[in-house]
Amino acid sequence: MATKLKTSTIKLPTVEVEANQENLSSTEASANSSQTWIRFSVIDTGIGINQKNIEKLFQPFIQIDSALNRQYSGTGLGLSLVKKIIELHGGKSGVTSIEGAGSNFWFELPYDYLLFKSTAL
Repeated sequence: MATKLKTSTIKLPTVEVEANQENLSSTEASANSSQTWIRFSVIDTGIGINQKNIEKLFQPFIQIDSALNRQYSGTGLGLSLVKKIIELHGGKSGVTSIEGAGSNFWFELPYDYLLFKSTAL
């Protein structure tokens, strides 16, 4: 489980860094007495993505056609794999983007304080 999470946290930034080397951050997305959601974000100030193409991003073997993806090679599997791994851990992922201004790729994972506390002892 930890290996898959590590793979996801490495793969998502790698996908985004290819487009524009900027920023990785993590924050507490929401919390209650026993569970917290942790959000990991990769934010860039690159070319952004047209809204009609956002749904395509997480599909296997899909690359958005642009001059930029001619510069960076890939199979179009990175984001679809990240999405599947995150979902297997009970999480969710997505992207917000403004064409010409940049993108925010994110995923959230549940973090159970009680489970962590009992396994840490």
